[in-house]
Amino acid sequence: MVGVNNCMDYNDFLKADQWALFREVIFNHYDGRCQYCGDPGSDVHHHTYHHGLFNPRTVTLLCRPCHEIHLGRQPSHIPDDHPWKSKLVRIAEIARALGMDWALKDGKSPASVDSRDRADSR
Repeated sequence: MVGVNNCMDYNDFLKADQWALFREVIFNHYDGRCQYCGDPGSDVHHHTYHHGLFNPRTVTLLCRPCHEIHLGRQPSHIPDDHPWKSKLVRIAEIARALGMDWALKDGKSPASVDSRDRADSR
């Protein structure tokens, strides 16, 4: 079991049976679709870790390009007339201002970035 204080290596956590089951529940809940753009989802994104890692109210399903918006990547794959486009652009701007784009510069994907790595980069 992994806790908020990273008692387990993050990559090991992603391979754990408990995470696989939780991820399947989230995929089924969102019909396998990214909640931002509607493309097939690939990543379960935590909005917060303060309420535990397995709280379905604190996660959403995103495709990889939308997940990378939270690391500062511009949402260029989303049409300009999409109702959330301006909000997603703003999220990317804030992520870059907070220095979250370091992982993109290093070529890492959101799913491979350990929260301890994020803390070390600050």
